[in-house]
Amino acid sequence: MMRWILFFFLLNVAVAAAQDGRISDEQVKIEGIFIDAKREKLLENYEKAEQLYKEVLTQDRRNDAAQYDLAQVYLAQKKYEESLQSIQKAIEFNNTNVWYTLFLAELYEKQEQYAKAANVYERLVTQYPTKETYYFKWAASLANLSQPEKVIKVYEKLESQIGLNPKIVLQKHAIYVAIKDYKKAAAELQRLVDAFPKDTEYLHLLASFYIDIGDFKKADTVFESILKITPDDPKALLAIRGNRNEQNNLVAKFKTIFENPNVGIDIKIKEFIPVIQQVAQTSNNTLAAQALQLSAILIEVHPNEAKAFAAHADLLYYSGQIEEAQKNYERTIELDETVYAVWEQLLEIYLVQKKYDQLAKASSSAIDIFPNQAQIYFLNGIALHQLGKYKQAVEVLEEALLMAGGNVQLQININNQLKLSQEQSK
Repeated sequence: MMRWILFFFLLNVAVAAAQDGRISDEQVKIEGIFIDAKREKLLENYEKAEQLYKEVLTQDRRNDAAQYDLAQVYLAQKKYEESLQSIQKAIEFNNTNVWYTLFLAELYEKQEQYAKAANVYERLVTQYPTKETYYFKWAASLANLSQPEKVIKVYEKLESQIGLNPKIVLQKHAIYVAIKDYKKAAAELQRLVDAFPKDTEYLHLLASFYIDIGDFKKADTVFESILKITPDDPKALLAIRGNRNEQNNLVAKFKTIFENPNVGIDIKIKEFIPVIQQVAQTSNNTLAAQALQLSAILIEVHPNEAKAFAAHADLLYYSGQIEEAQKNYERTIELDETVYAVWEQLLEIYLVQKKYDQLAKASSSAIDIFPNQAQIYFLNGIALHQLGKYKQAVEVLEEALLMAGGNVQLQININNQLKLSQEQSK
């Protein structure tokens, strides 16, 4: 295939030259060398390609295409200075080829000469004022020079050509945030809100920005605008309550959104998890009582969601209401038996309460679902031992030991129980 491509390339060159009446044996020879050079370049035989391009230029010094290709060959060999000299000559001989100019800019970038790259892109923007790519490359070069004000001016120049563009506005917003000009940063987002008044995505960006800079009053105003468009917007409902003086009253903060059936359980649980963790880590009875009130609402609104019962069960467990926690963990598993952590918590409750019949039955079911969990085998072995089924306990505990892997503490626990069961099975 390569040979045919090169053949047709040579044929087209020869035909064009013949049509202009300029063909000669010398020119055909030069074109042949040029094609050989291109072939070596494509094959990444750069040293050979370099030699051939130099041969072309020896016979045709002003061959801009050969200079351009030679610049690429030099770059591939990381000969940056030679590459720069070649591309500058190519541009000198043909200053209308945009690819030559782009290569020069990219070469400057590779050498981290961003000021020179910026100058090249600025010239390209002047030549091609509607070409967006050149503006972004110009801006990137200026950004590498840590010149944010100039970057913004480039974006404004582009906006004057193409009008308001969300990508450009967000870039300007990010720059204003970086230089801590929060007034202008907010103004940029407000432009998007004004241009797309029904798009809550931009309203959320503006509200989040106000939260980030600690202006909760303005954030609330934006969230209220969101709720006028989408009354059930969960983020706005949660945020507007969280920003007000309700942090110490969980029910006031979450009740409305938890009661809303149109807000998904996943969003509610995501916001609720930190509360459950706080209850687990503290002995705050007031917090636990409020959290339990909210988890009860979750169950009422989402009666077929395992996550609602799991949240309620966790809170009951950490509040010391073990029997009620057990019932809710059991209900969780009825709705979704695939969550290992729920099984482990329920089995631990059976163990602590010495409900060995239930522990044996539940752990046996859990083994079918999680056949590679050593902890479940261990608990099953304990239950069998306590029920006087010592030989069965030995078999299960030996399996547990094989699965324990690098869990040293679990290995110790299994070995201790295994010795007891082995002694009783004799």
